[in-house]
Amino acid sequence: MSKHVAVKLKSKGEKSVLGGHPWVFSNSIQKISGNAETGDLAIIFSRSNNKLIAIGIYDAESPIKVKIVYHGTKSITINSDYFKSQLQIAYNKRLNLLTTETNAYRLIFGENDGFPGLIADIYDGVIVVKL
Repeated sequence: MSKHVAVKLKSKGEKSVLGGHPWVFSNSIQKISGNAETGDLAIIFSRSNNKLIAIGIYDAESPIKVKIVYHGTKSITINSDYFKSQLQIAYNKRLNLLTTETNAYRLIFGENDGFPGLIADIYDGVIVVKL
């Protein structure tokens, strides 16, 4: 079962996340609370006032240690309802494609849609997922 870990970034890493970058590299991390494991939810706090700036998924095996799923300062819950909402937003962005003659489109486009590392393509009613 995944847990929450607090992440404090170095100055350059914080600037990158605040600028909207979807990844946190290992050399950008100053401190992580506890024993972080792959799949843990990484709560990223600002250096100056300990306020939430982003939430991501931690990956112990990658040089990209955190893939951001949420940029912002509002406290939110990351759960299945959150991801269903993000999926609906992605689908709504592509609705106009369904009024054309196409039977193929990209439903989820990774970091662009808040699903780091995930691609989902629709081909004539079949979904193909790439991780």
